[in-house]
Amino acid sequence: MVGASGGELGRLEKELGGLRQRARQLNTPDTFAQSAKLSRKAKKLEKEIKSLKARETAKANRLAKAVTISKWVLTLCITVFYWGRPLLALEERQCWPLQRSLRWPDLRADEDGAAGCRVSAFAFCLLVNNVINILWNA
Repeated sequence: MVGASGGELGRLEKELGGLRQRARQLNTPDTFAQSAKLSRKAKKLEKEIKSLKARETAKANRLAKAVTISKWVLTLCITVFYWGRPLLALEERQCWPLQRSLRWPDLRADEDGAAGCRVSAFAFCLLVNNVINILWNA
């Protein structure tokens, strides 16, 4: 069952529903043994479904953790490479209320007196990270 697909999980859940329904139908004094046998089979199938779901959840968690670590390592590398230099230079009107925030943390003062808005690598990476998180969770 390693690497079970969503289709297999759906098939098992459908089979489980059928087993439970047959067990309820057979739950009379005359057919109690058959009902108990089907109930035990349903419980076994239930445990199998639970373990499949746990494996799928663990796989998704590992993928999310790998993506998160990759994003932060890339952010660190870009920030170190561009420290003290603007990653982007925009016109003043394009980033009007956020000039100071976009320069944070390494472009605090405009040493060269350049006009326009300068965007630090770290601020840019934080913005991109937030956009990725919004798209990933959508």
